[in-house]
Amino acid sequence: MRAAYEDIRALTDRKPLWYDENGCPRYAPFRPELCADIYAEQTCLLEIGCQGCEQRFLVAMSYTRWFAPRTMSLAEAVDQRIIHYGDPPRHRDEWGDGCVGETMNCGDYRVVEFWGHTEVWSGWVRMPQYEVTLYEPEEQ
Repeated sequence: MRAAYEDIRALTDRKPLWYDENGCPRYAPFRPELCADIYAEQTCLLEIGCQGCEQRFLVAMSYTRWFAPRTMSLAEAVDQRIIHYGDPPRHRDEWGDGCVGETMNCGDYRVVEFWGHTEVWSGWVRMPQYEVTLYEPEEQ
């Protein structure tokens, strides 16, 4: 379960546009340089869903080989369709209560944006070949 960040949320009544790797609400439009990992080589914006209430969220993930040399990159995880965010950000259900889904893994639906560096410390480049649908939930 992620932190609630009530101190940040109390500063505005606006809904976050996306959440970073730690589940921290973000209110500026997504840009790779806004990710929590300033050393990131790859970053993506995922659309995920809560298993409890089915709310959708946009969340960021990032990868740095220097800190995770034995971990596959985000690009490899997308190629293998195993990229996974984990627990969704803290949120309220449709009745305004804390959602039980905050304690469950999310559903990973779509890579909305994918960014990387083509060379070390070069600028960010969008890589649409990794912007894919991961899962389409069935209509009920």
